[in-house]
Amino acid sequence: MDSNEMRKIFVGQNSNYYTAQWDLHEKTGIRMLPNKAAFSVFWFFYRKMYLIGTGILIGLIIMSFVIQIILTYAGLPETISIQAGRLVVLGFWVFIGLKANPIYLHHVERKIAKVKEGNPNDLENALKKSGGVSAVAVLIPIAIIAGFMYLLIMFLSQLVKMI
Repeated sequence: MDSNEMRKIFVGQNSNYYTAQWDLHEKTGIRMLPNKAAFSVFWFFYRKMYLIGTGILIGLIIMSFVIQIILTYAGLPETISIQAGRLVVLGFWVFIGLKANPIYLHHVERKIAKVKEGNPNDLENALKKSGGVSAVAVLIPIAIIAGFMYLLIMFLSQLVKMI
């Protein structure tokens, strides 16, 4: 089984889209097209890139708050600080959407190497199990956001008690 076949088996749904992107890039050096689905953090979890998705989500939340806090303490009105935070997050999502296909390719190659390293007797089933998609995993970012909201509410309630 060649690497292209392994990629298709690993990716599962929409494998033709991804393998066409990756093949074109590898053969011609042409940049990969932006991935419209990746403009949402849910795509990373759907494609089983849990660590990457969690890192992006937490990074975005922290980045947004830090920018807003810095700009507010710098004397800018709160509404402008909030909008600036949103603009930075939007810019980051554009960057992620542009880089999603190369990120996914790296993830696929790394996971395929791990599966091959394990020398399973049934490589095809091992690739399908390790790869593919997970609709249930889309709930993970919702849980992360809910956790941050809970922590924020707890922090603010303690802050109000101090005042």
